[in-house]
Amino acid sequence: MEPDANTSTTIDEYLDLVRGGIRLPSSIKEKTSTYITNTLAISSGEEVQDLGADMFLEVVEAAWGAEVPEPLSKMLRKWFESPVTKAKAISLKESATPTPKDEGAFFDAFLGEGAASGVNTDLESDMKAMNLSGAQIKALALSIETGQVHTEYDVIDMTYGADPRLCDIAKQRRKTGLESLSKILDAKDVRAMNVHFATLIRDLNAEGKTSEVSVITAWLMESQEVFANDEAAMISYVRAYLRRFRGRAFPQKFEFALFAKSITSSVRSGGLSDDQKETLKAAKKAAQEMEALKQRVTSMADQIKTLKNASSNQGGPAKNACHYCGMLGHIATNCKLNPNSDKYDEKFAKKQAGALAKKKDADATEDDE
Repeated sequence: MEPDANTSTTIDEYLDLVRGGIRLPSSIKEKTSTYITNTLAISSGEEVQDLGADMFLEVVEAAWGAEVPEPLSKMLRKWFESPVTKAKAISLKESATPTPKDEGAFFDAFLGEGAASGVNTDLESDMKAMNLSGAQIKALALSIETGQVHTEYDVIDMTYGADPRLCDIAKQRRKTGLESLSKILDAKDVRAMNVHFATLIRDLNAEGKTSEVSVITAWLMESQEVFANDEAAMISYVRAYLRRFRGRAFPQKFEFALFAKSITSSVRSGGLSDDQKETLKAAKKAAQEMEALKQRVTSMADQIKTLKNASSNQGGPAKNACHYCGMLGHIATNCKLNPNSDKYDEKFAKKQAGALAKKKDADATEDDE
């Protein structure tokens, strides 16, 4: 007897159902079944059906570690929402009708091995970007969703890049009606979102998790600077960001291209409105300014390091000399090379760094001779 979606079935039996004349490819069934069973600890098809179509699509994406292309997403939704049928089944690929430009490519991109193997590359870059371990990033991603401080032990069974909304802790919170970032975004409440992050930052700081605090603060400040008072654009961006970097916390401070795509796609016809154009313009300018500032700070840090190394090679500062640059005649709080000094002079610092570089080149030439 063929199983029905409304009767008790195993996960494999459920995913093997022909619904709406569509049968899921074996590649999707295998990875999704493994993820549902091992990560979500769900054991029956009834529980999967209870998730709803939106959450089911999130589960498929989490299982693959990749965003489901729109044509494939439509067919997965149709399969999930359709009743069980005994009609001749067609494959998901045969039933999709992508545009000529996308034909074949979107299935190759999603069903190819690259989608699964990309998780390891993401993990390495994320750890470097946030200065956190993989377990710490997973815990931070869950904390961002719930607004509470979580530890590595809370996410020990989660795979990297898994949707934190699907873990047991998040599901239990939803059942009890507790607040979450997802609910706040659904309500489009920017003020509540800011309170959510402010409270989390405070609690993380109290737990001594300074690296996590730094990650959230940097991301939040840049986003707020870009969007200013445009609350609708801010909500749209945060939604798109959390979808793009699902389960990975905040590996990038600001993603201008992602924002531009999200705001553009929301316009059905007639192009962007004047307000949206201004928002895009302001966002691009802010992103460029932040990048320029980052480069200046990095350059200055390199110069200061060079000066400190030079001072160290000469045996350190002399008695009564400045403890920052090693020169006589002033102290560190009045040093023109010290960025934390009231007397700091950027032009002077650059000039000194240039002079030091020339001296090193001259010394190297003499040694060669």
